[in-house]
Amino acid sequence: MKVLAGTPKHLGVSRGVEKERIDYLMLNLPFKCNYKCIMCCNGKKETKSGQQAQKENKHERNEAGKMQTRETREQQAQKEKRHGREEASTLQPANSALSVSEIERVLVEAKSLGARAIVVAGEGEPFLMKEAKKVISHAHSLGMASIVFTNASFPLDGSEREVRETTEFLLASNATVIASFHGFTPETYERIVGRKNSFERAKRNLEVLRDVFKASVVQEEGRIVVRLAVNFVLNKLNLNEVQSMKAFCADDVMFVCNHVMPSGSALGEWGELVGTREEYERMKEMAARESDNNGLSGLTVDETRCAYWARGISIGSTGEVLTCAYTGESAGAFGNVREDGLKELKKRVDESVRRFEGEHGAHFCIKRHAQFQEYVHLVKRTKTEK
Repeated sequence: MKVLAGTPKHLGVSRGVEKERIDYLMLNLPFKCNYKCIMCCNGKKETKSGQQAQKENKHERNEAGKMQTRETREQQAQKEKRHGREEASTLQPANSALSVSEIERVLVEAKSLGARAIVVAGEGEPFLMKEAKKVISHAHSLGMASIVFTNASFPLDGSEREVRETTEFLLASNATVIASFHGFTPETYERIVGRKNSFERAKRNLEVLRDVFKASVVQEEGRIVVRLAVNFVLNKLNLNEVQSMKAFCADDVMFVCNHVMPSGSALGEWGELVGTREEYERMKEMAARESDNNGLSGLTVDETRCAYWARGISIGSTGEVLTCAYTGESAGAFGNVREDGLKELKKRVDESVRRFEGEHGAHFCIKRHAQFQEYVHLVKRTKTEK
């Protein structure tokens, strides 16, 4: 039996709630992506090339610095007191991306509450942001593992040497990598990710990941513990390639098979991706059956919850707390890490979920709940009440 390092089934995380403790910190970096996946749950956002992403990120930081200097000393003092920071100069405007120093502070706070891993997921391709390595390094220095979702492009114009250096950095930083790879042929892969001539280089990068990470495969209590996984979103375009992809993963790569989420770009491609309700139900069953983990990588030991959100806390790129890294619809409902502590913010999220599930029942994934839009209405009402 394979298990993915750092995930709930590896760490023995169950559904039960331990008060004042979290296991995971889900973190979104600013949305930048060099793919246009047709089933992306963030698909309505504009995607950028790696070069554009770096330029815009630099511009955003410069603009944030200009806005910061316009704040009065009194405003800075008030923020300093509210945040408990020693240096008010590190503060950024509320609508700007969290700085590395702010993220590092959040990591320290999460660690104090019991967090064992950070999950870099939810928006875009993290390795288009040079800050990603700094965040992973700091988590490692705190004794926290990292679970990093990537499309394995690194970016696509990177040389094999650069890809290997990045992979070796991840291995040395105690990171687990979940690489999206949604087709086993160039035609299928490139149709799904929306980028021509991307398959061969992405496959090469995946093979480099495998070559480096094979040294980390260990046996623990009768289980094969691996630190590399392939994330395969099952749909009508790749149904005939699922077995080939699973065979490719063999014993040293975890095969994570998911079904399409009804949000973002997928809504406009639903007929091509999914088809009828009956076909969708069959795909959900097939995804769970074919996945090495019975579905999502974040499932708890008892498979009743995705622990990344249920036993963790999710932070958007500007510090807004989200129900899950994939539920951008919940931004603004609970507060911001620049204003409040993680313990209080986690309580607010949990209360909203309890209210919702008390009426509509529970589901292992809040985003995939059949009544998710009702939850969106609930959190929007919360925003209005605030």
